[in-house]
Amino acid sequence: MEVKEKWLDGWVLNIDQNQTLIKRYDAQCHTMKLFGRKLFEMGAVFKQGGNFAIRDQDNPSVFIVTAHGSNKGWFKQSDFLIIRSINWQERKIFADAFGENSLPSTDVLLIGQAFIANPELNAWVHFHKAIKTPHEIRMDYPVITEAEMMIFSFMVANNATVINLIDHDSIRKTQPNNQPDSAIILGKDYVKTFSRVISLISQDTP
Repeated sequence: MEVKEKWLDGWVLNIDQNQTLIKRYDAQCHTMKLFGRKLFEMGAVFKQGGNFAIRDQDNPSVFIVTAHGSNKGWFKQSDFLIIRSINWQERKIFADAFGENSLPSTDVLLIGQAFIANPELNAWVHFHKAIKTPHEIRMDYPVITEAEMMIFSFMVANNATVINLIDHDSIRKTQPNNQPDSAIILGKDYVKTFSRVISLISQDTP
């Protein structure tokens, strides 16, 4: 087990490699590879921006998430991790990596909170393009404040499934301008959610 102390605002990562789990989620990873390529071609994700996650409906505490810094247009098998559990009290994350030196997306805590806030949701997509929606929240990157987390959880618990983030894209935005620059889309079925994302981006792209 590899342990990374004080990762992401004091959280501890416990990372193993489990080949059995890797095989179990092969179909989901393959779908994310195809989906990532499509969003990359649409200009909605890039090498270091965006992340995807799919929850195991048979084991709701487990979800697959893309690795930090992974190229969304050219996913490799090592670009995925399985989050087995999050211990919120002790600030620990237990994960299995598909490859060495892989770290989960820095939004892993936000993803975990979304799935807790609305247990019916099983799919998460975060991309760097704003979408027409009444739901918006200012959110710092990479460390999200407790107040931001509470507001986000409340929105998701009340069935907000398309949420714009304001001044979250610190990679491509040189300075804050109080404008939405990325979005999160949530859904129950990951294939249908991915199709919905592509449709919404297509509608908002000239």
